[in-house]
Amino acid sequence: MDKADVPYRVSFVNGRIKFNAERAIGGIVVFDDALLYMKDVDFCSRSLHCGIVVKNSSVEIVDSKIFSFGSYGISSDASGESSSITIRNSTVSTEEEESGDNTAIFFGVQNGYVEIYDSTIVGDRQALVIRCGKEHFIENSTLKATGLHSRSFSRWSSGNEVPNAALVVGNGYDYDPYKSETFVGLHNAKFDAPVDDHYYAIYVY
Repeated sequence: MDKADVPYRVSFVNGRIKFNAERAIGGIVVFDDALLYMKDVDFCSRSLHCGIVVKNSSVEIVDSKIFSFGSYGISSDASGESSSITIRNSTVSTEEEESGDNTAIFFGVQNGYVEIYDSTIVGDRQALVIRCGKEHFIENSTLKATGLHSRSFSRWSSGNEVPNAALVVGNGYDYDPYKSETFVGLHNAKFDAPVDDHYYAIYVY
């Protein structure tokens, strides 16, 4: 999605946002040709699903902190066709207290991209999952899987039912939205994951 062409733009600059509705699909939902821009924002979501959901739209996070108590910090919506997520000089993290079954950033649509620059991404099960798409790039950033999700990986399925790792790239599940080639460019990126049989620093399928 070309950000210059979006008809709807919402900007949050220099402030705090706290979202407490646990049963909502997301703290912020960005749908259908919109751009969400955050700069110098401290965002906290208690949605049990996701902090920020993106469908056929774009999200740009700059100099901000994104924290989610749900399964995902920022996630594309599988029913969409294209989404873009850009993170600059920011932190995105997740914490799901009971099981540690969470992912900081999840991307699962065939068109669009994830770009991460000078940032820290932290999830208990995975920091970043990119199941499809060919224009992703990570530079000068750290991705960390804390290892608090103790269940070992059994088989590929939807969402973050993939191997436990700081970065997961690719798809081993027969599901149409994920069926495309995947490419991620890396430059000066660091990966942190537990040293045990259940976790990888990077898992590429």
